[in-house]
Amino acid sequence: MCSHILGSKLEKVYLYDKKKVSVHSLKELSEQCEVIVTDKWEKAYENADIFITCTVAKERYINKRPQQGSLLLNVSLRDYCIDSVLLEEDIIVVDDWNEVARADTDIQRMKDMKGLTQEDCFLLKDVICEESLKYIPPKSTVMFNPMGMSVFDVAIGNYYYRESIKKGLGLLLD
Repeated sequence: MCSHILGSKLEKVYLYDKKKVSVHSLKELSEQCEVIVTDKWEKAYENADIFITCTVAKERYINKRPQQGSLLLNVSLRDYCIDSVLLEEDIIVVDDWNEVARADTDIQRMKDMKGLTQEDCFLLKDVICEESLKYIPPKSTVMFNPMGMSVFDVAIGNYYYRESIKKGLGLLLD
């Protein structure tokens, strides 16, 4: 995903997996940028501009502050120790507050232990439709926490919108 979005801007990718990364599956990516398979998550995290968690970790393990100005895509929802995020300059983005602020997610812990409220967060729909992150300071760390299926919903909606335009179906509303 990152290679398709960032293209030639992607210079280096660090990958970590407890069960080891399959190097032969990285051929296409390694033709585009430098790929480093690491034996510790910290090596992938410490200098990351974009850091993506995709785990089923039983215990939270990310116990360090991210690089200032980085983007954290918290797909796993239960990897961050609370003291490693949520400083005053951090930006928290959620797709659906009611969904993500429950089930022992990092957001629920930030709510319960640090007083995070829905008003403290940006909603994904506002980030996309209103460009609400347009004026945040460049040094702010942005953490996206997707609990719902909003990305899926947006993709499916876009697909049907394009299909209806192609086929001349539907009613265009003002």
